[in-house]
Amino acid sequence: MKCERTELTITHRCTLKCKLCGAYSPYYSNPKPHWSLSQLKLYTDKYFEIVDYVEKMTISGGEPLLHPDLGKLVEYLCTYGDRIGLLEFITNGTMIPKTDVIYAMQKFGKVKVIIDNYGPELSTEVPQIEKILDNYGIYYETRKYYGNNAYYDGWIDMSNVSKRTRDDAETNEIYNNCIFSKKFQRYLLVEGKLYLYATARRCDSLNLLTEDNDYINLLDDDLSLEQKKRKIESFFDRKHFEACMYCDGFNDKYQRHTPAEQIKQLDDGDKQ
Repeated sequence: MKCERTELTITHRCTLKCKLCGAYSPYYSNPKPHWSLSQLKLYTDKYFEIVDYVEKMTISGGEPLLHPDLGKLVEYLCTYGDRIGLLEFITNGTMIPKTDVIYAMQKFGKVKVIIDNYGPELSTEVPQIEKILDNYGIYYETRKYYGNNAYYDGWIDMSNVSKRTRDDAETNEIYNNCIFSKKFQRYLLVEGKLYLYATARRCDSLNLLTEDNDYINLLDDDLSLEQKKRKIESFFDRKHFEACMYCDGFNDKYQRHTPAEQIKQLDDGDKQ
């Protein structure tokens, strides 16, 4: 089977603490994990047992450049190079990529780096990152997330993960209008599990999901490869997911907010 997009989360650690982080990174308890290189290799192997080809694989976090073995991971992904159309990286412009990461990107070849620029006070290394990528001939795109004409007009508030009071028909409508339905066929691979979006991952981590229908556990050896394939293929036939009961969806109609507003301090109850 083929996938349009899959995002591999390699860490929840980040150099920023953004209030409306779409990955909920600041809200995971310390220590926020770097999954080890051996774990990430396993998740990748399990993924490619059921996926023949992915058009775009995105390496994300948190801040992926924090991971000490990012270069080695990219080297490993070269073994799947003929099954990945484009290898993408998302960084927040606060860290300069290490030399081994740059060399691994060059080796892979089909690479794009997305630099999310939250302004000179936060994304302090953007000019230097751009210079390095230019010097090494690595393709990149810088997205301006500050001031006037911010990318996508800013962020959507997805922070409220509490169960909504609405019926199935209303939830079906929410999901039908969500970008993470059939409109945007993308999977999120975290800790060996495939989700459609970060809210499902967050609900799972908080033990809010009563069943395992919102994700595929690639590490579950009780499921055959064929069963895993059928389950992943059925994702886009759903009317909604259980996690949709804890979310108001993600679409162009919702109010936009200032990106990357920093949290000064988190209460212990917020970290789970």
